[in-house]
Amino acid sequence: MGNTFDGTDHVIHLHGTPEQSLREGFHSELDLEASHCKVFMESEDVGRTVNLSLLGSYEELCRKLASMFDIDNFEVMNHVHYRDVTGAVRQLVDEPFRDFSKKARRLRILTDSSSVNVGM
Repeated sequence: MGNTFDGTDHVIHLHGTPEQSLREGFHSELDLEASHCKVFMESEDVGRTVNLSLLGSYEELCRKLASMFDIDNFEVMNHVHYRDVTGAVRQLVDEPFRDFSKKARRLRILTDSSSVNVGM
């Protein structure tokens, strides 16, 4: 549906029905509020998404990642690097979890701890 004006309800519908517009607006608002982060295994091209705002510690994050990727929880902490909002690549525990969860946008789980290429 194009731009229309219904003189009775004074609403402009840019795309689709009013219900679709409300749903899309609601989902967009949720996405802005949540700290979603893409997570990639070093050997995989397709990432998965984790909502960092639902987690309270690095330990919870490691358990979540171990479960998502079916890997040993113990190995996760030392093998994860992340890219923050400025583009800097950091190790997982470089800062308090609360700060990390607000800044991290992309995580990479390295399959080899001696891996030098963390360009993400």
